[in-house]
Amino acid sequence: MSLDIKLVDSQAWGSGKLGTTRAALNVIDKTFFKNKKILDVGCGTGILGIKAKKLGATEIHCVDASGLATRTTEQNFMLNFNSLENIFIYKGFFDEVYKNNTFDNFDMIISNVMPLVTDHLIPDYYQILNENGSCILTGFGIADIIPDFKDFKTVEKFHTYDNWLAYRIHKNGREHN
Repeated sequence: MSLDIKLVDSQAWGSGKLGTTRAALNVIDKTFFKNKKILDVGCGTGILGIKAKKLGATEIHCVDASGLATRTTEQNFMLNFNSLENIFIYKGFFDEVYKNNTFDNFDMIISNVMPLVTDHLIPDYYQILNENGSCILTGFGIADIIPDFKDFKTVEKFHTYDNWLAYRIHKNGREHN
């Protein structure tokens, strides 16, 4: 896993050092992002959205409940790309941001949040993905109860760092380039 990302010094989640973020970066490195529209839920420093953009994603939407996180995400996108073109950053809990914005037709959702939160959000994720959309979900310890991925056709499980798991789930069976 390469980490060619510059980050400002911040207390926001997502330094790339914790196992759960490293797990997400590992799966991102194994995923096709060219010309994709991405949603990063629980963006923290923006590290996962930044990595997706470096791999070719063309539109990134970042959501976090923390004002510190959204400010840090903006700073980090500027530090890495010197632009916020096609970068959209929302402060608030996902439910309220989703209710107040038009979220649809995403190619990929990246979510590094607690399993109970993920379980609650899975139906919304399914609704806002396009027909070939996928999710990368991390934040699962090996002892956590795995959420019900409901209508998703394919679930790939990745054993990763420091007893953390990651999942890549596909709405219609497989990743589409």
